Amino acid sequence: MKLLKLTIAGFGPFYESNVIDFAHDLKKHITIIHGENGSGKTTVLNAILWCLTGEVSPSMRNDLESSGKKLTAQNLAFKDIDGCMNKLEERMEVTVEFLFKKSVYVAKREGGGAGNLEGQFYLAIKNSNIQDPFTDPTGVMRRIFPYGVARYFMFDGEGFAKSATSGEGSFLSSVKNLLGFGFAEDSIQRLARIRKHLN
Repeated sequence: MKLLKLTIAGFGPFYESNVIDFAHDLKKHITIIHGENGSGKTTVLNAILWCLTGEVSPSMRNDLESSGKKLTAQNLAFKDIDGCMNKLEERMEVTVEFLFKKSVYVAKREGGGAGNLEGQFYLAIKNSNIQDPFTDPTGVMRRIFPYGVARYFMFDGEGFAKSATSGEGSFLSSVKNLLGFGFAEDSIQRLARIRKHLN
């Protein structure tokens, strides 16, 4: 899976439509996102994660919940602090274009102001200018980008170097997560609990 383009609107500090075209040329294939603390670098990662999975990072969830706010679309959306916008649309919209197995996919998630964080999800294969939508977009997306793997590569990997020295077994845990074994072990444990419940 290779990211091609990201469009963010109404998510965190990104009020109007903001577009990032990721470098994917064979010779120029690195995209650097640089900014001061609090400028929205982590929000970009959260926007991608939210679009593809309907979730946000544990740190964003913890920050909101520790401040006594319920995790809703309103709390993640831009706030018109200075009153410079005539009317704030309580809606988030993130679109991610990515390459997977030689096909270009378009994933789009919209969240409304009714506290529905999951929002509406749309996934299609882009053929020329025509988009062929899937009838089960969430199921298809989970096969392409499983949530356990998604969380590691989007966020847990940031602490990989620190975890090597943060305690016994933490480096091993990080390697397991990197290889996707943590996700597999979690699935096996869930299946064991289901079997026990059925018996």
